[in-house]
Amino acid sequence: MRYLAAYTRVSTDRQAKEGFSIEGQVKSILAWAEDRDIEIVKWYKDEDISGARENRPQYDKMVHEVCNEIVKVDGIIFFSTSRMGRNLAVTTATRNKLKKLRKVIVSAHENLIIKDAASALVFNLMGAVNESFCEGGGELVVQ
Repeated sequence: MRYLAAYTRVSTDRQAKEGFSIEGQVKSILAWAEDRDIEIVKWYKDEDISGARENRPQYDKMVHEVCNEIVKVDGIIFFSTSRMGRNLAVTTATRNKLKKLRKVIVSAHENLIIKDAASALVFNLMGAVNESFCEGGGELVVQ
C-alpha cells in the first residue's frame, strides 16, 4: 500500500467544534500517512452532509473514481470509520466493491486497515455502532 485517496466529512457545526473539523481530519490523515510513507493522491470532502445519507456527492465521486481506476490508488483512507459513514449498508457496499478490486480501507484514528476477514469483522462491528449512534440522535448512552 503506497497510494491512497482520502475522504473527510463533517455533518454539523457541533461536530466541527468537537474535534471532527475537516482541518483536524486532514492533519490526522496526513500524519498517519507520513508515518508510513504513504502518498495521498486525491482528497474528497463533504460538508454539512450526514453520514447516514445514501448519496453524498464527494463520497460517491470518490468511490466511482477509485473503483473505475480514474484515480489510481491502493485504497481509501478516512479519519475514522464514523467519517466514512453511519449507514452500514452503504459502507458495506463500498467495502465489497473495493474488496473485489483488492483495495484497502484505512481508518487513521482507529489505526485500522481493512484488508482481511478479521479486520473486516472489526470494520463491520464499528459500522453497526456508528449507525446505532446516528439512529440514537447522536448521543451515546452509558448506563
